[in-house]
Amino acid sequence: MRQRFCCKTGEMINKYEFDKEEMDNTLVAKWRGENGHDELSINDLEHWFNKQILTLYYQRNGRPDPEYKIDAEYEVLADDDVPDHKRAELVSELEADGINVEAMTDDFVSYSTIYRHFSECIDAEKGSDEDDTESDWEREGIDYAKETFRERVTKSLRVLSNKDRLAGYENSELEFSASLRCDHCPTSVPVETAIERGFVCATHNDLDIAPDASSVEVVSSFLA
Repeated sequence: MRQRFCCKTGEMINKYEFDKEEMDNTLVAKWRGENGHDELSINDLEHWFNKQILTLYYQRNGRPDPEYKIDAEYEVLADDDVPDHKRAELVSELEADGINVEAMTDDFVSYSTIYRHFSECIDAEKGSDEDDTESDWEREGIDYAKETFRERVTKSLRVLSNKDRLAGYENSELEFSASLRCDHCPTSVPVETAIERGFVCATHNDLDIAPDASSVEVVSSFLA
């Protein structure tokens, strides 16, 4: 029977034989900026964790793994904006060294996986003080929700494409946005903009009049 893990992050910690308690403590400390660590965002932690996997793969295959090399080659493998020919060159080089690139990158975790590991597996919080202006866990929660939405929609669309029920999917890019719409007028602004400026609608932002006068809209689109 296949062993069950709390999430993919927990599965990768086990697969690569990291000490679970030590890794969990390190991830949380880096997230909070504790124990001498610089404070990292969830996105930064995603990349840091994946680089640990990359480093171990290199070590197991006798490939030099200085930090600058790990950083540069991880970017080529993980950044969607890197030209295809540049990625193909690195993949060819790695496979010549005996590294199964597809298997390795399949083990990389996502932003939402790291966040889920914190919130659902080890019950870690960045801060609970509502007045703590230095904490950004609320925004990270929004980013997590958006990334989860993206992953689930992408997975469903990929299945439809594989069943020949969605032509052109391979040449398209999913885009979506979340906006807040005032319930008293047509004003609609991106969630990020509303958070940055501290209100949804300049006309109806009086809390005594409309404490909850907004609705969330999620808009998805494809770029072909």
